[in-house]
Amino acid sequence: MQTQQPAAPDCSPGPGPVTAFVQPVGIGLLIALAFVLIYLTALHKPQPHNLPVGVVAPADVVAQLQRSLSARTGDAVVLRPAAVVTAARHQVKRGHIVAAYLPGQGRGQGSRLLVAGAQGTAVSQAVTGIFTGVAGAQGTRLQVDDVVPLSAEDPRGFSGFYVIFGVTLAGFIFGQTSHLYSKRLSLGQRLVQALLFGVLAGLAGALIAGPLLGVLPGPFVALAGILVLLALATGLVTMSFTALLGDPGIVLATFCW
Repeated sequence: MQTQQPAAPDCSPGPGPVTAFVQPVGIGLLIALAFVLIYLTALHKPQPHNLPVGVVAPADVVAQLQRSLSARTGDAVVLRPAAVVTAARHQVKRGHIVAAYLPGQGRGQGSRLLVAGAQGTAVSQAVTGIFTGVAGAQGTRLQVDDVVPLSAEDPRGFSGFYVIFGVTLAGFIFGQTSHLYSKRLSLGQRLVQALLFGVLAGLAGALIAGPLLGVLPGPFVALAGILVLLALATGLVTMSFTALLGDPGIVLATFCW
């Protein structure tokens, strides 16, 4: 009678001591340098670029104002003529333009700027600064009306950035840990794992930012859906890079996110 021999233990050699010591240090250092380099390069001195701004004025007046602004501020803003104030206000509220400028009709008649503070203080401040100068050159004072203000719980508009950064970072870390600990799972199991993570991360982020803290007011389902897709995108792309390239894929994913 033939007895079944026990399976031989997996004796595949692991990384040598030098590799085991140096590789984590190198990958961690590259990730740190990538984050610092990318974020400081992008954010240390933000400059407006082609911000769409409506102007309630005839097309020829708007074109003349565009030429004047381009000479002073380059491509900071792109002006779009608007027929009436109501249409301009609607475009600001829907996010089609970042602001709407209503020039005064003469000295003593103030100009108005409609902004959407919820689009971010950096955008609002940049546009306000530009059109304060425009109104001054026209001999009027600028009145700024915030038609889409930020939540009272988030007066400086930082919450949106931190929510997106947190969910993106979570997806990136999930992709790394899946590469390290879930190699023995089948492709189907890993996809289910990623889907479960994305749903839980998105729902948790939306619940904290929405109903619990109220810093991102708005439809909960829409916010949760966006965050679920963001978590899935970062997690799956990181998993794909590590599946194709191994550990160097982590560095490549760092540069992507």
